Amino acid sequence: MRKASANTTKGAPRALAAALFVAVGVSSQLAAAQAPAPPPPPPAGSPDTSAPPPPPPGYAPATPQGAPLPPPGYAPPPGYPQGYPPGYPPPGYAPPPGYPPGYPPPGYAPPPGYAPPPGYGPNSYGYGPPGASLPTTLAYEEGDPIPPGYRVDSRIRKGLVIGGAVTFGVPWFFSAMIASIGDSVSRSSDLWPLYIPAVGPFVAMGTLDSEGPGTFWLAVDGLAQTGGIAMFIAGLVAQEKRLVRSEVEASVTVVPLRFGPHGAGLGLVGTM
Repeated sequence: MRKASANTTKGAPRALAAALFVAVGVSSQLAAAQAPAPPPPPPAGSPDTSAPPPPPPGYAPATPQGAPLPPPGYAPPPGYPQGYPPGYPPPGYAPPPGYPPGYPPPGYAPPPGYAPPPGYGPNSYGYGPPGASLPTTLAYEEGDPIPPGYRVDSRIRKGLVIGGAVTFGVPWFFSAMIASIGDSVSRSSDLWPLYIPAVGPFVAMGTLDSEGPGTFWLAVDGLAQTGGIAMFIAGLVAQEKRLVRSEVEASVTVVPLRFGPHGAGLGLVGTM
């Protein structure tokens, strides 16, 4: 009796392990039976549905934002460089009708390193930005164009006039002072020719019978006075031409005005 119970106790773990093994095998077969079957392979010659469909006829790709649209039917000419800088017209592009020739159409900047032709740069006539005052005078050469708002004016050459007056006046003043001192010392002085401008020192060479240094200084005195007179006359005769801004005086005019179909009145219209 005891042997039978002992054998039963020893065989229980084996039976439990066998039962678990059988249960795991049965459950795996049931899970495999319940899994869906894989789809059959597509038949030969059928279209591939994984690639995107082709675009419809007449479809055009979208143009990047900010790029100008080419005209209908436009195609780059043969040999056109790829990657042309944005913002520049293609070769052979014409500006829109009514646009002044010689200037790029709106929206196109000049190429790098571009400079205006000589004489047409900014402020070539001294013009500034809108609202800035124009210069009062401008340099002018004979044959130059006269800009609007200016007129040609002539004036004496102050440099020659002032320089000539000083060059003549200083030597003559000292010559006259020496002649005056000679008259005060002796009534029959031979220095009287020094009162005469320009030619007086040359006349005094004969009246004084000058020799050596005296003749030299009288010659320098006469040449200085003669040169000063020549400079003074040249400054008065050879006048300088310049452009002077035309001053427009302000004026106010009373004009009749109409207000609606039956109203009337007076208004002021001014010009600057």
